[in-house]
Amino acid sequence: MENTRMSPGDREKETRMPSVIEMSPKYSKYRDPLIKVVFILILVVVLGGAYFLTKGKGPGFGKLKQNPAQFLSRWILGGDIYETCGSFVRDNQNLFRQLGQNVRLVPMRQELRIINRTRTARVVFRVDGSKDTDKLYFSLEKKEGKWEVTSVKSRTMRGEYKKIYPLRGGDAVRM
Repeated sequence: MENTRMSPGDREKETRMPSVIEMSPKYSKYRDPLIKVVFILILVVVLGGAYFLTKGKGPGFGKLKQNPAQFLSRWILGGDIYETCGSFVRDNQNLFRQLGQNVRLVPMRQELRIINRTRTARVVFRVDGSKDTDKLYFSLEKKEGKWEVTSVKSRTMRGEYKKIYPLRGGDAVRM
């Protein structure tokens, strides 16, 4: 019979666990250059974006500081939404008589949906005028490449809700 007894040193040699480096798979020879290329591309995109925002033809950081929500939504959505709502208020001043003169729109919230290839948006503005302050809730729909106001509702600071546009069933105003 053979001697099955082993010394403690032999047991360690036999059951030695491989190190983490030995267990890891062999890396592709292209892995390190690929990581470097991806890092350089990300760096170029970030620096190009910073140049675009500060000195390029795009909007500057001044607009970002003044109104971040409006700046980001215009940048992401390509937004004519704010211009459409502002034009609606300017063109229909008789609907907003109670606010007074020098009406200023301040965007508070925006929601954009695409359902069955139809783009709709809901925008909430705080509207400051010389006489009063209101919250306006605009609903818009994009038709033929242009945003159209489909409805406008108001909520005064006193908590009253009222429908401003359309007053009776009618077509949307095209801006």
